[in-house]
Amino acid sequence: DALALRVESMEEKSVAAGVRMELGHQREATEAAVEKNKGMVTQLTELRGQVAALESQILDLVPRKEVAACKSQIATLQSKAAALTDDVASERDAKEASEAR
Repeated sequence: DALALRVESMEEKSVAAGVRMELGHQREATEAAVEKNKGMVTQLTELRGQVAALESQILDLVPRKEVAACKSQIATLQSKAAALTDDVASERDAKEASEAR
């Protein structure tokens, strides 16, 4: 009986030591992952700053008048596209109406 209790106690201690060791490994892995993530966040923040700086440089390189002219041309083309779309829809509706007769 005493021997069985000692064996059981030793098994419990062995299991507990294994669990502690595994938890220690998991904690180390988690801490390493956290540090890696911190580094990635730092890199991402730096990249965002670089992108903002590049966007600013691009805007400085392109004269404001050209930007305004391009926006105006885009708006004109969008209006023409909308008008053509309406024309096509009207023609289709008229064709369908005449075919229905």
